Amino acid sequence: MVPKCGETDEPSGRRAPCVRPPNPATGIPLSEILVSTKTSARTLSLSLLSSLVGLAMALPGAVVDGEFVARGLELKPLELAKAPPLPKQSLAALKRATGYSTRDLKGSAVFVGTVNQDGVEQETRLASVPFELDGQPHHALFALNGDGVFLRAAVVNDAGQPLDEWRHTLKNFAFYELPRLDGAQPRSELGDARRQWSRRGKDPEAQLGLALLDVLKHMNDQASVFNLPPEGRALGPAESSEMASQSFTQLADLAEPLAPLLGQAADEFVRLATESSTAAANMAAAARAEDWDAMGAAQRSMMGNCRSCHDLNLPELEGLVKGTFAAARESLGIGDGFYQVGHDLRITHHDRERMQIMADAMRCAALLADGN
Repeated sequence: MVPKCGETDEPSGRRAPCVRPPNPATGIPLSEILVSTKTSARTLSLSLLSSLVGLAMALPGAVVDGEFVARGLELKPLELAKAPPLPKQSLAALKRATGYSTRDLKGSAVFVGTVNQDGVEQETRLASVPFELDGQPHHALFALNGDGVFLRAAVVNDAGQPLDEWRHTLKNFAFYELPRLDGAQPRSELGDARRQWSRRGKDPEAQLGLALLDVLKHMNDQASVFNLPPEGRALGPAESSEMASQSFTQLADLAEPLAPLLGQAADEFVRLATESSTAAANMAAAARAEDWDAMGAAQRSMMGNCRSCHDLNLPELEGLVKGTFAAARESLGIGDGFYQVGHDLRITHHDRERMQIMADAMRCAALLADGN
């Protein structure tokens, strides 16, 4: 049975995608946002279009067949055939969402069939999209299983060898909301929404949309301290803790525009954010003094507050903060599936621009796989 929008797919545990409104910032009535949010939040688990210069046609050298894609994903190919071309309507949707025209898709490929994953035979849809970094050809590979659930992702060179640079980043793709071709919007929608809402002044709906975008930005900026591999961290422990402290202070200031969602829990939201700011400041002081025990204690306090805030109950909307905020973003057209670094993609690479080039190609591959 196919899950409806917002329902959890068993046994995968993933939430079924919702089709976004095509224009997210033209004044959706607040009552509709809250009704949609209340309905969706019950089933949600806790959990701009940048330059397309990186999306380029394949350079000569690679023979992209089913075996090339499967082995690049570290899957054993069993029986794979080239998928039929996408219909014109799907190609138009893909171009709108990614900027990728039919001509640009030359060098891309989609295969359907079966593979062996860790000893288990799987029906699959595999997609490959070429892109360029540092003047060198790369291939974004993406696999869905027969039910359309994420299977694997990889970035390989022209010889089909997985590139270690991206292994850490791609591990997280299993936890992201899959982009779906039906209803997919360009990443520029996120920037357009922010600009339109910014022009609407003190309008409560616009202020709510901006606050939801800012909450996600703060969460990603803070989490980047832990998500980046140690060798890619530009800030030391004292500097990153100071950044987190300032971010939590700004987060507390968002309680007012978030009031339609927080309701009676607004004061507790502010308390948790303020205490987290203090804990992060204590981490910075301990780091400067090289008192690592004290820093660890302050970090545990901060992380405990983070969990408490994510799990904060919102009785008026019958949901928790994290799920309710995600449902509200979905209702406003700024949900997940854009593959925007720092929005629905965690910052897991020291070079955000470089990561975004890869993510654009990976999103195109995911949409190609989804469309077949």
